[in-house]
Amino acid sequence: MRHLMMAVLLAATSAMAQTNIDGGVAPARAEKSLTDLSWLTGRWVDDKNLAAVSEETWSPVVGDSMIGMWRVVEQGQVKMFEFAAIRADEKGLGLQLHHFDADGTAWESQAPSRLLRLTKSGKGLVVFSGVEDGNKPVSHTYQVTTPGTLSITLQKSGPKGPIREEFLFRKQALEAVAAGK
Repeated sequence: MRHLMMAVLLAATSAMAQTNIDGGVAPARAEKSLTDLSWLTGRWVDDKNLAAVSEETWSPVVGDSMIGMWRVVEQGQVKMFEFAAIRADEKGLGLQLHHFDADGTAWESQAPSRLLRLTKSGKGLVVFSGVEDGNKPVSHTYQVTTPGTLSITLQKSGPKGPIREEFLFRKQALEAVAAGK
């Protein structure tokens, strides 16, 4: 169950080189500033499943970062959540992720958070790539597919080959939270 939730979590949500799912590395450097990612700001919700809600929210850029959170709520109870940050540093933009159980227990150890580097970008598109579990390639793709719709795609290596998961979110007003929507 934890591995399944981790796979879902990693999607919510995706090095200075493009790491392909087959393990190959194609040199690339995506020059972007945080302000180029302002389209990601806001509350994105997948509530098509009546028993569960998946929500990702990104703050506006302040200083050298954008802060995000993702959570899964089933039958009114949070099941897991993630803290995310997109930060600018001397190497470009990086996506940092930390995952937690409902009781706040961290999934990762005290080691630094997973860091994925921006490897591709375009209008309404960013791809962050890197490695997990030592050397397995992983990427997170955030893309506005139609106005008000965000696709988050996770690609990584699994025990039986490549894994690709896609999640679709609709943009909602923050005020909808208070109304229980």
